[in-house]
Amino acid sequence: MKYLLISLLVLGTTSCAFKKVNKTSDDVVSSSSDSGDKLDELELLELEEEKKEKMQKNQQAQLQVQPKPTRRQKGQMSIIDTNADGKISYKEYMLSKKALFQRLDANRDGFLTIEELKARKYQARTERLKRKKRN
Repeated sequence: MKYLLISLLVLGTTSCAFKKVNKTSDDVVSSSSDSGDKLDELELLELEEEKKEKMQKNQQAQLQVQPKPTRRQKGQMSIIDTNADGKISYKEYMLSKKALFQRLDANRDGFLTIEELKARKYQARTERLKRKKRN
């Protein structure tokens, strides 16, 4: 459909014959081979506008159906969102990454080594297993 509209605008409606576009019940555009019928520019623009409106309605519906955040997600958000405005700014995000780097850098030399990352991964795994045993 997009290519048909582009070619219509480029070539013009007077010099080109296009196939007739029929709209089915499934909102699928199919073409018939009537060579005498031409689509004028207004019909194509109307079809394109209808398509855009449907896409916008679908996007709005998807935004409204978002699931509520879990307790864990709220907790993670509250850790990073230091001013509690419900949004994470770039500065807040970078501060959280700095804090993470400092937690991972066991010897405080300003560099992360593979050994430090492996040790943190092992520590996180054992903490997770302990929490599972408690529950």
